[in-house]
Amino acid sequence: MLLLADEPTGTLDPRTAKLVHENILQAMKELTMLVTSHLPGVLHDLTNRAILLDKGEIIEIGKPDEIIEMFYKMTGAICEGKVESGEPIIILRDVKKKYYSYSKGMIPAVNGVSFEVNEGEIFGIICVSGAGKTSLSKIIAGIMEKDSGKVDIRIGDMWVDMTEKGTDFRGRAKPHIGYLHQEYSLYPHRNVLSNLTESIGLKLEPELARTKAMAALKAVGFDENMVCGILEKTSYELSEGERQRITMAQVLIREPRSVICPACKSSNIEIVSAEK
Repeated sequence: MLLLADEPTGTLDPRTAKLVHENILQAMKELTMLVTSHLPGVLHDLTNRAILLDKGEIIEIGKPDEIIEMFYKMTGAICEGKVESGEPIIILRDVKKKYYSYSKGMIPAVNGVSFEVNEGEIFGIICVSGAGKTSLSKIIAGIMEKDSGKVDIRIGDMWVDMTEKGTDFRGRAKPHIGYLHQEYSLYPHRNVLSNLTESIGLKLEPELARTKAMAALKAVGFDENMVCGILEKTSYELSEGERQRITMAQVLIREPRSVICPACKSSNIEIVSAEK
């Protein structure tokens, strides 16, 4: 028997992933498994031998810890230096949200949360799976109604109450907020250029549309050569990671003041980034 596992715990928090890894190892005593992952911990926990790929080619074959070390050297540091932040731009006060279930009764998804996010700051919320990250992010973005509390977002010099409906409140702020959904929002039968422009309502001259799309793709990690080749592809021709980055580019191309990224696939961390 052979088990092929593609990112088996890529969306789980470390504690839950560890439990899944232990169960997989218990079940695999008489089986063979091939596992793929961008998380070094998966290779460390599950594999006896590993390969490192880059642009479809094998770079190295060896012991998992050796391959993980090479992987870290290849990817390098994600962010270095001190982030300068300004005045508050997002303020939450005692926000609460409950769900009701026949089997579990009342579930407090968000239970009296208060914090502030400053302009120019990258603000992270980390917790185990199912602890309320996505519910909280949707309340901040005005996608989900809260039960009680207050969410204020500053647009220019004006504070907007995201819990109030209407064009003078939530509707005024929404165009300035980027929200990266966990599920990809790419149109499958349109190419990347279309997904980044007219498909999301950006009516631009062809040359300007292409220039803005290329700039957005570079911002999410595509180099010059990859950008030129990927604009005409559809989502069917893209890898999982490429689709995720293009979805992020779809958010950034609108030039929002604040970006909300709930449950980043590799980490169970929600990120609220408020541009200065």
